[in-house]
Amino acid sequence: MPKLQALVIFVCAFGPRAILSALEPAKSGDWTVYETVALNILNNGCVSLSDPGAGTCVPHWGGNHLPGFPAFVALVWKFTDRVWLPVALAHSAVFAISASYLFVALRRALPSPGTAFLCALIVALSPLTLPWARFTLSETLALSVVVCITADLCRSVAERKLRIFPLAAMMAVGLFIRYDLALLALPIAFIGFIVHPFRSAIQRGVLMIVIISIPLGAWWARSVASGLGATPPLYFLGNGYAAPKGYLEWAETWATNQYQAPEWWYPIHFAAYSDIIIDESAYTSIDERNKIKELLVRLEDFDGKQFPMEIDLEFARIAAAKRAATPLNHWLWLPVLRIGRIWINPYNSGGWPVALGWTGGTLSFETAFEFLRQNPGSILVKGATAAYRIGILIVATVLLLLTFRQRATFASIILWAAMLHTVGRTVFLGWGFFIESRYLLEVIPMLEVAVVMTIAEFSGRNAPTGIIARIRGDAWGETS
Repeated sequence: MPKLQALVIFVCAFGPRAILSALEPAKSGDWTVYETVALNILNNGCVSLSDPGAGTCVPHWGGNHLPGFPAFVALVWKFTDRVWLPVALAHSAVFAISASYLFVALRRALPSPGTAFLCALIVALSPLTLPWARFTLSETLALSVVVCITADLCRSVAERKLRIFPLAAMMAVGLFIRYDLALLALPIAFIGFIVHPFRSAIQRGVLMIVIISIPLGAWWARSVASGLGATPPLYFLGNGYAAPKGYLEWAETWATNQYQAPEWWYPIHFAAYSDIIIDESAYTSIDERNKIKELLVRLEDFDGKQFPMEIDLEFARIAAAKRAATPLNHWLWLPVLRIGRIWINPYNSGGWPVALGWTGGTLSFETAFEFLRQNPGSILVKGATAAYRIGILIVATVLLLLTFRQRATFASIILWAAMLHTVGRTVFLGWGFFIESRYLLEVIPMLEVAVVMTIAEFSGRNAPTGIIARIRGDAWGETS
């Protein structure tokens, strides 16, 4: 029976992702970088952003991130045609395996097989993570890492022992895929201090850091020896150029949502600077507006080329003056506004292949009714994904508050870990100027598992014998 349930989880996770990827593949702006690095790995045995056909192999850190995702693409292409679909099917299969592993881990940790199955099924079919398999992005591989770490954290709590080597191995793999998976250290550290005394938890944390540092340190040494400097660039554009830092700093003084990006940010990806459009709301003074307009006119002469350093420095100076003039707005209000718009985003499709036809203007009752009539599917999908995203956060928050009234249980510990990860990542996104709702994906699987387990526990269907304990207690309690 458990084997059959694990197979069902695999099919539910893989099937919809494979079908959607085959019918509605989606190419992202980042794909140019990923593809270039993958082809260099495959054709020339090097990690580089050079022309794969030329074989010059100028060393690089790995593209947008370290070379985990391009290496995966290259591995798939070694045995298949060099098109996107085999990669989409392969990373969908990896996610399906991770979801099946989650079921196996929860089956061992929970006394209720039904709760274990439901947790894994919801993760497998999550409307927020499922459609991203069709995109030429690293999200599905990153989510696979999150699901595996969630599984091992659950096992760590159940076994009262941090699973050092599996967690360290998955963290190392994850960091080669996406830098921001480093935030998974928050729930791992929390669980470590829950299941071990303070000194023991520190020792295990140090051991994990050592294990993770071995592959990362080797790659760092290779990159430094290749003359790439001591730190990797945080972001590379679709054209292979480094992102203009000063221009981004200035955008950070006003941009608050992802729907502004097509006008001010997407043209940068293609060095199409003459296509940049800045909304009038970006300016706080006539002087700022005039300076920016002048810089944009000068930028037009550099279409197709690297963003010029001298112009980028001028953007940086304007940004610095603006931050100094309105520090509270920059450091508090704008990040909070971004956080709200990341979570509460009714326009976001959650990766599903739908789009609204609304082009702006004033909506009367008649035009609104007609708009709804013409776009029912799109509105339903957007509304449902937006409701699911904010809904799971609200439910998790309510459940977290309710846990203050009881002793720490298996479910509540996982819930606290999931919420710690969620808060940490949300703060990072808001203050780090990462304003796409897509960047929330990595918190979703752990939240889903924690919410389902906690609801089941409160309903009495998942009373976990032998795994209730005080946060600082010496022994695990028993349910009555």
